[in-house]
Amino acid sequence: MIKKFLFIHLFVLLLFTLSGCWDSRELNEIALASALAFDKEDDTIIVTAQVLNPGELASGQSGASGRVPVSSYQSSGKTVFEAIRKMTTELPRKLYLSHIQYIVFGEELAKEGIGDAIDFLSRDHEMRSDFFVSVSREVEAGEILNILSTLEKNPANKLYLSNQSSARNWGETTQTTIDELLINLMTHQTQTVLSVIIVSGDPNDGNDLSNVEKVQSDAKALYSGMAVFKEDRLIDWLDVYESRGVNLARGEIQSSIITIPCEEEGELAIEIIKGAAKTLVNKKREELEGTNEVNLQGRIGDVQCKTQLDTNKDIKKIEEDTSKVLKEEINRSIEKLQSLESDVIGFGQSYAQKYPQEWEKIKATWGTTFADMPIKINVKVKISNTGTTTNPLHNELEE
Repeated sequence: MIKKFLFIHLFVLLLFTLSGCWDSRELNEIALASALAFDKEDDTIIVTAQVLNPGELASGQSGASGRVPVSSYQSSGKTVFEAIRKMTTELPRKLYLSHIQYIVFGEELAKEGIGDAIDFLSRDHEMRSDFFVSVSREVEAGEILNILSTLEKNPANKLYLSNQSSARNWGETTQTTIDELLINLMTHQTQTVLSVIIVSGDPNDGNDLSNVEKVQSDAKALYSGMAVFKEDRLIDWLDVYESRGVNLARGEIQSSIITIPCEEEGELAIEIIKGAAKTLVNKKREELEGTNEVNLQGRIGDVQCKTQLDTNKDIKKIEEDTSKVLKEEINRSIEKLQSLESDVIGFGQSYAQKYPQEWEKIKATWGTTFADMPIKINVKVKISNTGTTTNPLHNELEE
């Protein structure tokens, strides 16, 4: 009987701890932010917030009521937190950050350092950590958030999905989250690269509903390469092939198209369908030597020349040619990174894991060590599929 009484008493006490709605807020009391942009002018931080208009997003057609699906609010301050809180002078509701999908840093701010903004983003209890982070180039980050697009009503969702799609299907961008940024900044073992976003057309044309009422929009936000960081500062840019070379070296290529020249004339396209990479650092007579091993699986997707695909020897030749092209691409990327003394591949991480005590002694000067370290690149490509036909159409036409 006593046990039964104690059980009931304990159960009643637990009920009080399960009432977890003490801090709940109604939807009509908050402004849901889907993206944030950070710019800098002199010593002032400028924060732009993209706020959702739930009614327009839920409607069947963008602008059906004459209003855009999102609104943009901007404020400035000496700190990020101050700038965001000052938005209440214009916003009728407090900004709610738990639905953030995308963060954009302006070029000028990124060059001076994104550390202060990262501190706020990682410290705020409302923020999630699964949003992507990018850098704008030759345009203010705040203007990026104002570009309306046709397929996605929410511009932040468009930026998120485009980054994801490009990383998965082309390999030019990287899906960097706030957690990865923090790890890189705190451990110093790997430097950071972020996707670069630009605007095609006049940014001022992108914030009007007419931009989505045309077959070809006047202004578009699109990705173009990567931004290289050293600690928390932007130091240079990578073009499309240098960016893909970085992803290949890091084993982050899920799919891409590699074009190689045929023996006589024309070109042949290989679709990468699977990839993996390993980065190693070894000591030889107190000298460090890096190795980057890349293994890829692909299929032949397009043949625009006269060639043979029906023997193992033919396929072997294509595999070797593809490996050579990709090795040159990776080598070009690593040479660029070494000239910048920015190890974004992860050689420092490999060294720290293998020689933890020695890493503590040299981590402060790892950039210089990385720049001087010889690196051997090994690329192996396996063609597993030639498509639905073996003999190229060019061969049939010649006959």
